Amino acid sequence: MSKLTKDVVRHISEELANTLPQLSVNVVLFRYHHLEIQVATVDFVFASLTVIPGGFIHQNESVDQAAQRVLAQHSCYKNAILREIGVFGAAQRMFKDAFTDLRKLGVPQSNIDQLSKRHVSFAYYSIINDSRTETNDNPIFTQVQWKSLKSLAPLALDHSEIVAKGHQKMASDVLSQPVLQSFLPEEFTLANLQGLYQCIFQRKIDRGNFRQRILKSGILQKVGKRLKKGSGRPADLYRFDESKYFASLSTEIKLGF
Repeated sequence: MSKLTKDVVRHISEELANTLPQLSVNVVLFRYHHLEIQVATVDFVFASLTVIPGGFIHQNESVDQAAQRVLAQHSCYKNAILREIGVFGAAQRMFKDAFTDLRKLGVPQSNIDQLSKRHVSFAYYSIINDSRTETNDNPIFTQVQWKSLKSLAPLALDHSEIVAKGHQKMASDVLSQPVLQSFLPEEFTLANLQGLYQCIFQRKIDRGNFRQRILKSGILQKVGKRLKKGSGRPADLYRFDESKYFASLSTEIKLGF
């Protein structure tokens, strides 16, 4: 038996012995990379299924703590900001026969049966800054693969629905939560910020209108440096004026984009 197989069998056994029956968490991880929003996906190492990161809820932890643990297993983030999407618990929400090959690895049938049952999942979303790297401390999943939200292929179970609901929730949070700041580095150009808005709301925004309204809002500070890319004119760098940015969130200033 290979080390990978031993790790998978051990992990499944330990998890099932310490979990709340048929309850799980899933986390939709977003990042803004090369002017597009991407979603973190993983594959089971023992089944041809692509999903979003998830896991069971341990007996000694809250649902929020379980989500934080799942996030930490797949990223460099600990105690990150997690926002609730909702609860997913359709009557037929189960993997059914997807895990039958686990028998070949030596996983007891009782554990396979438990994995194959219906599970209710508490779903969250979180935003990872593009400068951070991902990790994988869960032997039953592959390393994170980042997929474009715009062209995301269907995922297993109801995970495509969870991603869609997570995107809707994230877009609605832009006016009341520091979503934009979570996506961007400390210093950024107006083009980067406009591109992020367009990705979140999935529509084009007039460049002149965007520039005028965002600067008039007062939520940005000019850094005093410029970014040179290619042969074009260097672009001014900005950062969020945190006091004004957070004040705008509390009053839900509508920029009209």
